[in-house]
Amino acid sequence: MKVQKTISLTPDTAAIADNMDNFSQWIRISLRAYRDNLSLGKEIRARTRWAQCALYLASYIGDLDTNDLTSDEVMTLANNHAKKQMTLEEFE
Repeated sequence: MKVQKTISLTPDTAAIADNMDNFSQWIRISLRAYRDNLSLGKEIRARTRWAQCALYLASYIGDLDTNDLTSDEVMTLANNHAKKQMTLEEFE
């Protein structure tokens, strides 16, 4: 069941909210994160780093000659390449 709540926004924050696709959903996600003691900034940074890691590995795979390789062999090569990295920051 939906419960109506009213919040106060400044003109600046109201303009930001107006540009969001689903402001109410964003508020609900933020409230749950607050309840669970999660930092949205830390989560976004972590997801960005993992996305950079995925792009790095995709680039590596793209440079491989995969014509005679199975998908499992390609994944093994990518996995072995990823294990050469010492930290997630090295993917940047």
